[in-house]
Amino acid sequence: MEKTYCAVNTKYYKNSNRGEISHVLRSFAENVNAYEELSPNNFGFSFGNCDIDQHYENLLSQAKQDNKFAIQKDSNTFIDSVLIFNSDRFFECMENGKKNEIEEATKAYMLEFKALYGFEPVGFKFHLDEGTVVTADNFQHLDEKEQKKYRPIENDDNPFVTEYIKHNIHAHAIFLNYDFEKKKTCLRNMNR
Repeated sequence: MEKTYCAVNTKYYKNSNRGEISHVLRSFAENVNAYEELSPNNFGFSFGNCDIDQHYENLLSQAKQDNKFAIQKDSNTFIDSVLIFNSDRFFECMENGKKNEIEEATKAYMLEFKALYGFEPVGFKFHLDEGTVVTADNFQHLDEKEQKKYRPIENDDNPFVTEYIKHNIHAHAIFLNYDFEKKKTCLRNMNR
């Protein structure tokens, strides 16, 4: 049976682990696990008037001014909620012109998460550049059912398909661990 779900895996991080946000934004000189030629296909949204990293920094600064006791040096300052999608269904939506609907649904998810738990939405980024890559030769040795899970990687420099990818389609939804309405962090209450 094919999986047609959307799953969520949420983890929390300290400000000292901001490298996770750099991973989300592909800010590293070399992005491990990402297929660089596909990175331009990534897309996202920031709830601020700047990129996700800067918006996170701005919100963190505001939270510290809002309540100087809420966020300490060793506090967990943000969470990364990874939304995992069935790649066939995702690409079907993209090919049918529903990218905007995907973005709006992700924004709605983040705003609902805020309403339920208090975390302040920072932004999200869809990663379409990760997955399992095989050469054209190895692709030919896969059974027909497995081949259907792969897509050709097109390269402007080479008209022949030399590699295929089985996509790991997911989005990183970043939230600040702070509720501006209640003037306190949210994660501590959830852990209890």
